[in-house]
Amino acid sequence: LWRQKEQFSDGVGYGWIDALKENAKLHVTDEMMKPKAEWGDDIPDTKEAYWYRTMFDEHFPPSCASTVMRWTP
Repeated sequence: LWRQKEQFSDGVGYGWIDALKENAKLHVTDEMMKPKAEWGDDIPDTKEAYWYRTMFDEHFPPSCASTVMRWTP
């Protein structure tokens, strides 16, 4: 089956997005938001993005980060 690609929030509901943002605020402090040298120019700009990046780094080797492309509609 084919369907149009949806943004994450459209696919799962907006309540999830708000909950994820709030959860990120609990896990990421302002102090943690300082750029890390190993991230180069790909610095997360929100606590939510930072939280996702740290989870990614926990599960994948550093070489994988350069293969990931951001999708923004």
